[in-house]
Amino acid sequence: MKQALVLLLLAASLSWASYGVEWTLSTGRGAPYVSFDVDRDNLPDVCVSYSADSLVFYSGASHARLWTIQNPHPENTYLGATSGNTGGDAWPELVVYGYHYTTSPTVYYYRFDIYDCASHQSLFSSPEMSSNLTVGIPYLTDIDGDGRCEICVACGDSTARTLQVYGSSGAVEESSAPPVPRLSVAPSVSRSAVVVTGLPPTGSPIRISDVCGRVVRTLAPAGPGPVVWDGTDDHSRPVPPGCYLVRAGGQVNKVVSLP
Repeated sequence: MKQALVLLLLAASLSWASYGVEWTLSTGRGAPYVSFDVDRDNLPDVCVSYSADSLVFYSGASHARLWTIQNPHPENTYLGATSGNTGGDAWPELVVYGYHYTTSPTVYYYRFDIYDCASHQSLFSSPEMSSNLTVGIPYLTDIDGDGRCEICVACGDSTARTLQVYGSSGAVEESSAPPVPRLSVAPSVSRSAVVVTGLPPTGSPIRISDVCGRVVRTLAPAGPGPVVWDGTDDHSRPVPPGCYLVRAGGQVNKVVSLP
């Protein structure tokens, strides 16, 4: 029994031996957390909340700073964010919410703003709402099945509570244009060649870079068909093991090259 326990502990320690810190983000007094995809690369990004000052987003793939949103309402003492497709188009929207409160009596005042993740422009600012119970944090869901998320916020007091449901009033425009292909790399972890698919029909170049942004290989596809990257650089030398970013047609994906 003791031998089995020792072997089990040894196996567990060996299974974790290959794990380590891949990258470190210094955030100062900011509170970091893994959030939603704000740059539409199909990968989660990192949001750093600097309390009432700002929200800063970093790419989970390239680690680059993507976007900084300053507090749109200086009276708010806290900022948070959530995301969803409220417009029905290809890009999600970012919903930034904030609140402040008074005491004697305790009343919470809060509101939210909608930002377009593609242009980083503000689309809508809600009126201020209040509650003496708790902060009404926006909840995003497609409550009516129209393909667009509504923003649901509770407000009121213990005797008169309401649910405010905000949504886009414009009809979703039908488009005859073909859907934008989604860039894909398979396998995502490889010791040899990988296949890149989901390329735009224009045949835009494929640029493969390391996490520091240095382009190691440029491929020139003849069309939207699959393209093979053999794991070498522009001088036909095998690239060092590590994470590489594959970019084409404004999209990005990643592949991990193993030794």
